[in-house]
Amino acid sequence: MTNDTPPVPLLGFALILQAVPALVAAVVITFSPDHSPLVGLIVFAGVSFLIAGGQLMAAVSVAAWPRARTALGIQAVSSIAAAGIAAAFLGGERTTLTLCVSMWAAVVAVTSGLAGWFITDRAVSRDFFVLAGLAGLLAIVEAALPLTDVYAVGLLGAYLAVFGVFTTIAGVSMSSASRQPTRTEEKK
Repeated sequence: MTNDTPPVPLLGFALILQAVPALVAAVVITFSPDHSPLVGLIVFAGVSFLIAGGQLMAAVSVAAWPRARTALGIQAVSSIAAAGIAAAFLGGERTTLTLCVSMWAAVVAVTSGLAGWFITDRAVSRDFFVLAGLAGLLAIVEAALPLTDVYAVGLLGAYLAVFGVFTTIAGVSMSSASRQPTRTEEKK
């Protein structure tokens, strides 16, 4: 008996779990009158630490794809490390913020892309490729463009808003989809 399409409701819940802190952080950045690197580092440290829980749950929920599980596990560990680095350098300037965000986003882009590559369910794979593209775009923009404090923090907030909305939609569609595994009986 083979199982080509594992159920993904737990993965959907893990994505929603990541979306909630991202959306809260996006609202905090949007309505904060202060867009200094200190605010950006505080929000980034908090949100990356909280998102790591959802990333870890996502890693556990893709047990049917061991390589994707490893990639998402690396992603969760990198988020915890990024949160720690951002918290350690709270007094840092814009360069500290852009380096923390861009390196974290690059790791998230690569690991999400790998997870999408290793997951055999096309819809789930496509969602991870979109997440990889969003994170890759954030990494490039934060690292390559000369940004002011307002733009560096604002782009982080914009990414978190888009990420939060996309992962909410993807998570709800995965959770509500009544995906039943297709089973084929093999006769000996």
